[in-house]
Amino acid sequence: MSGSLTADITVSTIPIRDSSASGALRIVHAVSSQQFAGVERYICSVASGLAARGHEVVIIGGSPARVTAEAGPSVAHRPIRSLGGVARALIAERGCDVVHVHMTAAELALVAASPLMGSVRVTTRHFAARRGSSHPARIGARLIPKVIDCQIAISQFVEGRVEGRSVVLLNGVKSAPDEAIERSIGKRERIVLVAQRLEAEKETCVALRAFALADAAGQGWSLKVAGGGAQLDELKALARQLDIEHAVEFLGWVPSLEPWFDRASILLAPTRVEAFGLTVVEAMAAGLSVVAARGGAHLETIGLASPEAMFEPGNPDAAGALLSELAADPDRRAAMGKRAMAIQREQFDLDRHVDALEALYREVAAARGDWHRSRRSLLGLGRARASGRMESR
Repeated sequence: MSGSLTADITVSTIPIRDSSASGALRIVHAVSSQQFAGVERYICSVASGLAARGHEVVIIGGSPARVTAEAGPSVAHRPIRSLGGVARALIAERGCDVVHVHMTAAELALVAASPLMGSVRVTTRHFAARRGSSHPARIGARLIPKVIDCQIAISQFVEGRVEGRSVVLLNGVKSAPDEAIERSIGKRERIVLVAQRLEAEKETCVALRAFALADAAGQGWSLKVAGGGAQLDELKALARQLDIEHAVEFLGWVPSLEPWFDRASILLAPTRVEAFGLTVVEAMAAGLSVVAARGGAHLETIGLASPEAMFEPGNPDAAGALLSELAADPDRRAAMGKRAMAIQREQFDLDRHVDALEALYREVAAARGDWHRSRRSLLGLGRARASGRMESR
């Protein structure tokens, strides 16, 4: 079975169906990690949503404590220690209806397990890059499309940078209740929030320089940086160099950004290569104004709500000018937050995303069934013709 089914399926062709009328599925999500970051958080959110619709859901991989807490008691968890452990766990779940893998290592585990699995096989591409960072990995990656029925890309940005045909299915987040948004409006403080890994590609240095150029600290604003990474010491040194150290706080890893979404007034998202930007969409859901680099999937998310608050990637002067304008205009910030929240509810709601994902599973299963029926018919026709030739002799 190959990934050719994807060519005939797009989001616009996926019928949203009532799961109660279509029968519950056993669905397995797999990731080859013992960590809990953006991909694992996404898996937990959709697994919980699928379980709430009556499906039997299992997660293989991820941090045991965090996955159990985030996905909830209705979702089973299978901890793993290695890629081989993922393959063995998949084989143990070979009776499932759908296996959905995430990232290359889990895809390779599926390659190993696939001879024993008759399930529908789906993969999600979470990063805007081709598979394989080394020559051996690239060789192994060539086998993956042969065992995949459908490949999902989390944004058009990702779709344009990965190999193979993809269905673009933008992620979703939980929509906040109106009353929660109203309560947070009166509590917002003079805080610019940056929440991301502190790695070079995230361009956190642009955020620090923009904050300094905006002279936001002189107006009583502070910059809160949530996240950890290899650039932490370098960024702390930059804050000292820019003379904003007194106004910048590095929070490290935080278990939940919700309290900061309630307190902050602006989210600053400086990276130009965001594959989706779950934090940006969560900020939209919280009614927070967002300033973002005009690149990556930001164009597909916050760019729909506030294109005027986007800056040329890598340009701290432009970002600083936007911060300065917004810092001085609370009404504009509130209006931007309301537009962002409306767009999130309309296009990036978690329930809508889970509905579309469930429908995609059923659509791929139907297409896979048609493929196998056609193959059996062709094989039967071939045997009949061969038998006829034998009899004619």
